[in-house]
Amino acid sequence: MGLPRTREVPRREQRAAPVSPVRSRNFDPDAARQAWRQFARGRGAHGGPALAPRINLVPWLAALAGVLALAAAWWWTRPTAEDRSQPPIVVATAPENRDANPATAGAAEVNDTPAPGASTSTSALAPPDPGVVAPSDAAVPGEPASTPMPRPIYAGLAAPANTAAPVELTAPPAPPARPQVTTPARRIPPGVSPENEKVLRKLPLSRGDADPVGGVGELGIHVDDIELGTQHARGVCNGHNRGFSLARERSINVCLRVVHARKAQQVLVLWERAGVVVRRVRVGIPATHAHRTRAGLPMRPDAAGRWRVRVMSEDGVELASRDFTVGR
Repeated sequence: MGLPRTREVPRREQRAAPVSPVRSRNFDPDAARQAWRQFARGRGAHGGPALAPRINLVPWLAALAGVLALAAAWWWTRPTAEDRSQPPIVVATAPENRDANPATAGAAEVNDTPAPGASTSTSALAPPDPGVVAPSDAAVPGEPASTPMPRPIYAGLAAPANTAAPVELTAPPAPPARPQVTTPARRIPPGVSPENEKVLRKLPLSRGDADPVGGVGELGIHVDDIELGTQHARGVCNGHNRGFSLARERSINVCLRVVHARKAQQVLVLWERAGVVVRRVRVGIPATHAHRTRAGLPMRPDAAGRWRVRVMSEDGVELASRDFTVGR
């Protein structure tokens, strides 16, 4: 038997250290950078066109602002279409008196020829009284002659005459008084306490409200509608409302409409037969102005007779009642 062969482990080759590039002593980086800048400044980088000189935009912007200002001034001062449609007003002036003699400047021409039928007496042609000073445009000796002011003459138009009558300013008529809208008040039933009556008068009166059918309890609670029926839907009774029979009906319902202040309360429904309370039902009234609700009485074999249903408030006031009869 021979000796076992041993595994030869290769030797790791030693890696040579990285050699940094050696620059020649003749290379000058600053000189190369300066040469490249000069080339780019002269012909442009990457062989492109030469760099364009920087343009000063201030004079151009100033000229543009001046043009816009002139355009705005022309726009605001230009004549409108309404001005073009109106004819121009021609104003003529009286010719000036160019007489060489200043003493006779502005003197009116006198017509010596008398009118037909006019008086030719010497008093009409006599000179004026020396004591009366008449207005004259003649120049005063020693003072320069004044030139008369031209008087405007409307071409083809007569001078406007002030014929408008004076306008009397009167006070505007007073507006008509608004009619007093009075809200009809509820009827106050007899026997109501002053506190409950005061609260009842403050309750709002809606379109569906009616007078109380009974008393008024705490916080103005009252019943303004009560009815009986063998069926009901949403607080409204229907079906038979009188002549109840044990053989036909299974229950009798009483439907109420309760009005009170907006505060949660309760009412007590009492079912009485021959003056004896047979059934008590408490019904909750939510915090609304008006609420419809109902209470029921199931029919039993011994329920025949005369009945009365009463609705009572929490403070013991009878709000409503109804009588009915149950036959066999």
